[in-house]
Amino acid sequence: CNSPYLFGRDPGVKESFFEVLLMSKIYSLMTQGIGWIFCVLVFLIPILAFWHTYDSATIKITLMQLGMVLALALWLAKTLELGRIEAPSGILKILRPALLLLAWALAMFFANPYKMASLQEALQYMLFLATFILAASELSEPFWAQKIWDFAIASLAVVVTYGVFQRFELDPLLWKGAWGSQIFSSLMNPDHLGAFLVALMPFCWI
Repeated sequence: CNSPYLFGRDPGVKESFFEVLLMSKIYSLMTQGIGWIFCVLVFLIPILAFWHTYDSATIKITLMQLGMVLALALWLAKTLELGRIEAPSGILKILRPALLLLAWALAMFFANPYKMASLQEALQYMLFLATFILAASELSEPFWAQKIWDFAIASLAVVVTYGVFQRFELDPLLWKGAWGSQIFSSLMNPDHLGAFLVALMPFCWI
């Protein structure tokens, strides 16, 4: 099946010109909103930190949660307005593992006798899966792939520049020397910095 419609109203049903125009505009605005939320998150999460707390990286998780809740709200509003769930043709092949993993996580949560104790971690895990599903289904166009990559490279430049300052002991912030001679930049941990660089640096040559 080559139809981009996964579920909902039959796309073959005829609609008036104004209904089509309105739906097209809403679809475009909602998709742009989701795309720009992803761009902002990709840029801000690696570089933001809060100096006046023991866990300075908490702001990264909080920003991720707030941004994804907003993106999911936009997706839900668009879906309700259009009356159907849309995604590119063949996307289910990519999403199937994530959807199965999400179903497994839900099953494990409901089977857990200590639901309240595991609620926060379960919601965070499901939100991360939802992030991948939403990005794959809504932002598969080359335009958004390029935009997100541009913001990622800009964030990488900030992280690397700050790391260079730390290397030469020019860090002006309160956590100077928190990891001894190891560089951690704004990722708050040398291991996290290494993972971030390993993930992005190879693609800089593409």
